[in-house]
Amino acid sequence: MKWFIMRWFKMRRNIAGSQPVFGNLILSGSLFILGSMLIVLIGLSSPLESATITFPSQECSTIQDAINNAQEGDTILISPGRYQENLVIDGKSINLEGNNTTEAAAILNGGNKGPCLILKNGSNGKIQGLTIQNGNAHGNGDEGGGIACYQSDPAIINNIFKNNAADKGMGGGIFCHESSPTIENNKFYGNRAEKGEGAGIFTFRSTPVISHNEFVGNLAENGEGGGITLMESAGEISENSFVNNLSNQGEDIYVQHSHGNMVNNMHEVDKDPAAAVVLNQSAF
Repeated sequence: MKWFIMRWFKMRRNIAGSQPVFGNLILSGSLFILGSMLIVLIGLSSPLESATITFPSQECSTIQDAINNAQEGDTILISPGRYQENLVIDGKSINLEGNNTTEAAAILNGGNKGPCLILKNGSNGKIQGLTIQNGNAHGNGDEGGGIACYQSDPAIINNIFKNNAADKGMGGGIFCHESSPTIENNKFYGNRAEKGEGAGIFTFRSTPVISHNEFVGNLAENGEGGGITLMESAGEISENSFVNNLSNQGEDIYVQHSHGNMVNNMHEVDKDPAAAVVLNQSAF
């Protein structure tokens, strides 16, 4: 027994008599496993690189297909052409951008069948460089002829909103509910809210930044806000221009139960300021 114990003890020592051989093996194995786990964890925690998806492509027959296939942070680059679709981005922050040329543009055409684009549940990407036209919000919970935003904070930049309608709803061009959009450098031409409000833009319980846009010939025939309506919102309305917009009240801007900043907007020289901007129980 004594001989066995001595042999076992010697096996645990290296030739120099310093560290136990078995201990080294166990320590080395532990470090290897720990290192492997760290590599796996780093790989899992590293964000995937965003991709640019060009449409049309062999992989996607529609823009909605491209949206469904896109990952968080991806950009869908839409080539010039006319695309009749009613798109939905649900809980995914991806970008839609028109790859326009001087001769042609990427056109989203709603075909008067509903909004051209619905963003909901934290869809906070960028919508840029598109012509958005012929969308129609028919009411019954259907709002925003061009774009409808629900609990989303998109950047809507350098687009043209043309001939969109909210026949029985709100927001001919853009509708926002509990959202914080940035709406900049867009053009709103001939949009309508025939039985609602906000022919160009309507926001409800939102915090928008609306700046450097152009509103021309938008009509809220039986409602308020030919250009913009803010209701129960806190926003900034600055550096916009308004021409030939019409409504019952606030031909250019109508604000109700809201507050924020309103600076350096340009209205027609011969328009009565009281008709152009109406503040109803609001502080701007």
